[in-house]
Amino acid sequence: MKYYSQENRGFYDSRVHSSLPSDVIEITDDEYLQMLMAQSSNMGFSLDQNNKVVISDKETNSISSSEAKKSIDFAAGNARVRFIADGYLIEQEYALVEQEVIAWRDAGSPIEAVPQSISAWSTATGMTVEQAAQGIEAAAQSLKGVLLSIRTIRLAGKSAIDNASENFADVAQPFIDQLDQIRP
Repeated sequence: MKYYSQENRGFYDSRVHSSLPSDVIEITDDEYLQMLMAQSSNMGFSLDQNNKVVISDKETNSISSSEAKKSIDFAAGNARVRFIADGYLIEQEYALVEQEVIAWRDAGSPIEAVPQSISAWSTATGMTVEQAAQGIEAAAQSLKGVLLSIRTIRLAGKSAIDNASENFADVAQPFIDQLDQIRP
């Protein structure tokens, strides 16, 4: 299920987010797409008294610096989610697998002590153990690069908001746009 928080101006997906703000409302996939299209077209949206999406010609700039920062954080979160397979706690699984490969490499990659995470990937893909380990290492390195790019944009955006005195939505938008462009 997808949700929207008016207070945070952020989207949530129950497959990814284990806790939700108290003001979220459930939105349909069509409403979610309408809202994303409005954002990417520099249009605004709001919810009427029946919690239906209303698209406006121009996004309002009357948001606080805190709200603008939250918008950047949520855009960064959405960018991260696009790189992680659907499922609960998948990021932790990826981190565990990477840690096991590192430990296995540090031990000299002994064939008699292949971690389950590597052997499972080897069996599932038909790769050798070494190919599976190399694939895991390459995927982990690629994900780290993406996460660092997202972090750099997110922090630069928040810094720009800290240095602005007004029009926080306008200041945040280029950073949100950059984050929205990050795709697998």
